Amino acid sequence: MNTIDIIALVLTSSLLSAGLTSVVNWYIHKNNYRNDYYKKLLDKRLVAYENVQDLLSFLTGTLQLEDGRLCVFELANGQEHFGKFLTKLFYTIENSVWLSEKTSDLLFQLNLFFLKEIDNVIDENENYDQQLMELGVLYRSKIKQLRFDLQQQLYIDLSSLHKINKFTRPKTRNEGYHVNGKPTPMQKRKQSTQ
Repeated sequence: MNTIDIIALVLTSSLLSAGLTSVVNWYIHKNNYRNDYYKKLLDKRLVAYENVQDLLSFLTGTLQLEDGRLCVFELANGQEHFGKFLTKLFYTIENSVWLSEKTSDLLFQLNLFFLKEIDNVIDENENYDQQLMELGVLYRSKIKQLRFDLQQQLYIDLSSLHKINKFTRPKTRNEGYHVNGKPTPMQKRKQSTQ
């Protein structure tokens, strides 16, 4: 080997080494970017699930009324407490994009229940707090079941929270919600055309 061959070999190996280093660095940066993106998604999901847990803590307590009946704590403490609970519920639903589809559906059912069976039933001209207490006694078991279902789904979701690829796939939520296990009219029409 003469000097020119040695120089050519050194330059070729240097160029090849630089090229491989560039490819490896690009691949590492690409993976780091994706991992950082997944970390941010996971952080947002954790905050959303913490909000669900906070919401459930509102529904955990039971209060014994003077007559011995049991009432949901949030409904026994009057209009102001109930308003704070509804605000928390609405805020949690606003961030449901970060939750699993099943958890979002359960939140929707909880919201629907409180709107239809509590908020829309109360007569503004009557004693609001007393009506809330009566509804809290009447629906204590139903609220307990809704809370339990949501809590169980929370445990299921937390075990797979880190699976970001599964979470980022398209959801079927735009097809409508199931209410009480029954398909919505939109879902019925879609099923009948298939």
